[in-house]
Amino acid sequence: MKKLILTIASVCLLPWLFPLVHAKEESSYYSLQVKAVPLAEQKTGLEVYESMKKNGYLAYYYTAEVDGKEWLRVRVGHFASKELAQNAGKELKMNVGIDSFADKLPLLVYNYQNKFDVITTPSGIWWYSASQNKELYPFGGLNSLELLAHTQAKVSPNGKEVVFYYDHQLIKVEVETATTQILVKAGVLNSAPAWSVDGKYIGYLDDTEWENPTSLCVIEVASLKNKCLVQNDSGTQRAVKSFHWHPSKNLIYFVEGHAAGTVSVGGDLYAVDLAGQRKNIVIARQDNREEISAEFFIKGNTINYQVVQFNSEYTETVSKKTQQVKVE
Repeated sequence: MKKLILTIASVCLLPWLFPLVHAKEESSYYSLQVKAVPLAEQKTGLEVYESMKKNGYLAYYYTAEVDGKEWLRVRVGHFASKELAQNAGKELKMNVGIDSFADKLPLLVYNYQNKFDVITTPSGIWWYSASQNKELYPFGGLNSLELLAHTQAKVSPNGKEVVFYYDHQLIKVEVETATTQILVKAGVLNSAPAWSVDGKYIGYLDDTEWENPTSLCVIEVASLKNKCLVQNDSGTQRAVKSFHWHPSKNLIYFVEGHAAGTVSVGGDLYAVDLAGQRKNIVIARQDNREEISAEFFIKGNTINYQVVQFNSEYTETVSKKTQQVKVE
C-alpha cells in the first residue's frame, strides 16, 4: 500500500473543506470515500482511517456488502450538498494527493446553537466546529470492527457534555476534555437518552426491545441517582414507547401502551413529574380501536400527536388523525 502522507498545509485547510452543518435531525449527508478494501484487508483500511483522523480529518468507517462480498469503507467529512463534497474532494486531491468520490450516507448531526456540530458516525462520535474537530468517543479501532448498537449523541443544554447509548450502557462525555463517564452500566437496551431543559437530569427507556416491558427512568446528573418514574415489568406487561421533556420544566410527556401487539403503534399519552406522579393527557378510545402514536413531538407550547385507528380484526391501520393539545 502506498504510504499516506498528510501535510501540515492540508490540515490548515480543514475548516474550509468541511464546513459546519446546521441541522438537528437525522438526515443523509454527503461524505468523501477515500478508501474501500475487502474485509479480509481491513487492517489496510483501518490504517487509512487512523491516519486521516490523526491528521485532523473527521473520519469514520463502516462495512457494506457488495455483490455478496463484505467491504470496509473509509470516509471523511459531512456535507449538506453534493457540490460542497465534490469541491472538498478537489481540495483533498490537490493538497494531499488522495482520490475520493462524494456519496450520501445517513449521519446523525446535532447542531448546538449554530456554534458546533456533534456528529454520530457509524464508528464514533465527533465534535466539529468551524475551526477544529475532535473525536469524542470511538466505537471501534484498529483491533476491532465490532461496531455495536448505539444512538445519537445528545448535547446538554449548556453545550459542555454529550450523552448516548452504546453497548448496553448510557455514556456521558465531557466535550472539552473527552472524559468518559458510564451512567448506567447494564440493563439498558438501545435507549435514546434526552436531557431535561435545565440539564440536571437525563431521561431514558430501560429496554426498547420489541414487545418487552419498558420503564421510563431518569438520572440526576450531579449525584448519579437513578430512578424509574414509570416502572414496568412482566407483571404489568406495559411499555413506555417514547418520551419528551417539557420545554420549560422538569416534567416528561410519554406514550405508554401494551408491550405486546403486532400492529401496535403506541398507546395513551401521559405526563409524569420527578416524584413519579402521573397524569392522563390523552387517552385513546379503545371502543373505537384507537391508539396514540408513539411518534409525537412538542413545538412551542403544543403537543402534536396522531390518533391511529385499526380495523375490526386489528390487522392494519385504517386512519390517522393529527391532533394537538397544549402543554401544561
